Amino acid sequence: MTAILPFWQRLRAISLYPFQSAALYTVIVLTVLIAVGGLLPVVGFLLILLSWLAALKYAFEILLTTANGRLEAPESVLGIGNSVVWSFLVLQIVSVFVPMIVAMAASVELGTLLLWLIMFLQPAAIMALGMTQSLLSALDPSLWLRLVTRIGWPYLALVGLLLVIQYSAANATGLLGAMLPAVLAEPLITVFALWALFATFHLMGYLLWQYHEALGFEPTAPERVVNQREAQEQQLQDAVTQAVQGGDIASALRLIREELRSRALPIPLHDLYRRLLRQQGDQAALLEHGRLFMHLLLVEKQDRRALGLARECLDLDAHFTAPDIEDSIRLAERAAQSGQSSLAVDLLLAAVHADSRHPEMPRWTWGAVDLLLRQPGREAQALSLLDKALPRCDDPALRDSLEGLRRSLAGAVG
Repeated sequence: MTAILPFWQRLRAISLYPFQSAALYTVIVLTVLIAVGGLLPVVGFLLILLSWLAALKYAFEILLTTANGRLEAPESVLGIGNSVVWSFLVLQIVSVFVPMIVAMAASVELGTLLLWLIMFLQPAAIMALGMTQSLLSALDPSLWLRLVTRIGWPYLALVGLLLVIQYSAANATGLLGAMLPAVLAEPLITVFALWALFATFHLMGYLLWQYHEALGFEPTAPERVVNQREAQEQQLQDAVTQAVQGGDIASALRLIREELRSRALPIPLHDLYRRLLRQQGDQAALLEHGRLFMHLLLVEKQDRRALGLARECLDLDAHFTAPDIEDSIRLAERAAQSGQSSLAVDLLLAAVHADSRHPEMPRWTWGAVDLLLRQPGREAQALSLLDKALPRCDDPALRDSLEGLRRSLAGAVG
């Protein structure tokens, strides 16, 4: 099974998603229809309205296909029923506009507070509609909160990224309107608006796919998608093998690197990539890839291999940590349990160095000191760690333990 890359490692692919062939064709057709509608009296308004409804329908098609594990843009605007579009419009009216009108009528402060709350929860409401395709379920605030809590902190990142996408489109709209005549500016503004819409719904769909197990959502990716992915992987493997056999290591590395930026790859291709990087002696690339590969190995429950990778990367850079520092701590615990105390110490020391202000840093220090004292001649290093941790320790019981250990060490070292 191929692990799902976290969305923050696919930001470039997400931003370029609306320019995939099928999505780009939809953007062009809709832009032309909207531009024509702007030239026609009466009928033009209806054409523009229908075009934006089609855009919204295609956006939901994007969300659903992405949530089911298909990262290629859908080829049809007609893949889902019209009901989901009307459900979305009702959802917006009930969950956004009505509360805002009521709140603003009460007070500006209440309205502003509610606006921020709606901006925070609206992605969860849209994702709930995409996941259940039921208006009643999508209107349930408890489902919104369940989505937020089960996804965790990445939901905050999602909201921030959605705001960046929307702000970018709005900023581009303002610049184009000021710099170009209306006949040129308006079609380009439509393109940016559609880009923001499609990228936003792709991102929300990807989050549903990434966290489908935590959300209790069962993707229904068709078998042909699985077969297509396997065919793509074999095609990449063949191209890389051909480049290597021809002595063109640089091209082989470039082929794999480009794929890594856009999609998840199976472990054998990651292994091949690292072998080629070692041949080239590219330590910076080995460390960069090590962080990505470590996440994959942990997702696949290959702890032993993750420990080996950690050892390799720490030998290249003593301050190497996993993308999520908590993963480094968990790896340190597993290293200690498997008798690899030196690796456990190095992982803990790297974590302490990487995030000395983390609330758990004093506890990490305690673990590192405990392991250091089992190794002859490292008392002075343990004492230095305690001196750095004590000022940041807010836990009275842990602080007493650290201070007691420091006193005994100071006497021994002195």
